Amino acid sequence: MSQDYLALEALRLGERLRVDLDVAAAARKLRIPVMLLQTLVENAIKHGIAELPAGGVLRIRAWTAGGALHLEVENPCPEPRTQHTGEGIGIANAQRRLHLLFGPEATLKLDLSEPARALARVSLPLTP
Repeated sequence: MSQDYLALEALRLGERLRVDLDVAAAARKLRIPVMLLQTLVENAIKHGIAELPAGGVLRIRAWTAGGALHLEVENPCPEPRTQHTGEGIGIANAQRRLHLLFGPEATLKLDLSEPARALARVSLPLTP
């Protein structure tokens, strides 16, 4: 579970890891594929917050709109990006899993358009 992982990372990183959760009530009731959030959180900490001397804020947002569940995981990252320049194995595997589970209606995109920020965006169709 991501909460357990965050608790362990909080022990390791101390005050360098701050978490901001913004999860709408309707989104709290929904289930997401196993390890999806865990993968996004691990990437955010490993490739972002852990590499920064001052750490940073891990932002997790979830809400429903337009017949979909939307999930965002945002983190600061070092400048310039030397190692992590795009979608790695974890993100690619998660994208494939979502496509297999939900088809083309599910998306996972990694936005690295801002130099000091990474933003993972997920959209999953709500099933009746």
